[in-house]
Amino acid sequence: ADMGWETQAVRLAPLKNAMQLLNMAHDRSIISNVKGVRLAKAAEAASKASPEGTTIYRWQNMPPGMLSQLASAQPGLVFQSTGPMCASMNPTATNDFGKHRVVIRYAKGAKALHSYGSGKYSGEKEISTLPGARFVLLSKKEVPDKEHGNPGGKRWEIEVLMLPHDPNAI
Repeated sequence: ADMGWETQAVRLAPLKNAMQLLNMAHDRSIISNVKGVRLAKAAEAASKASPEGTTIYRWQNMPPGMLSQLASAQPGLVFQSTGPMCASMNPTATNDFGKHRVVIRYAKGAKALHSYGSGKYSGEKEISTLPGARFVLLSKKEVPDKEHGNPGGKRWEIEVLMLPHDPNAI
């Protein structure tokens, strides 16, 4: 029988860390019962709010089209992710994941999955944003790419505000 998302959230909430939620492929009963919106709602139920101003970091590569959109984007732009994004409490722990850094600041009431402390990469202090998370572009600038040993090269430093999660947005 199909279980409702509330039942799944109760089942998932006691997990020791959010990586168990994100790596649910090992539990076929959950995968067969929680899909799409229900998975997002279960992730939200397992998420935690952090104090306003908490900062997490995401390093990523960006295709030329995304860089072009970023170059023309103005502060105040609101955008929404379609899925979760992995980030870190450490500003440089994941700089090998990509050239550009997104600095994510929590608004009051913003939530994410605290997935650090799991696996062999616990030093990353991983945080995963929720599917459907909304962000406001605060600032963007090109800066020297010192973190990748290319101080003469440029990379983007993008600062965004993560808004409180809207369960109707998923």
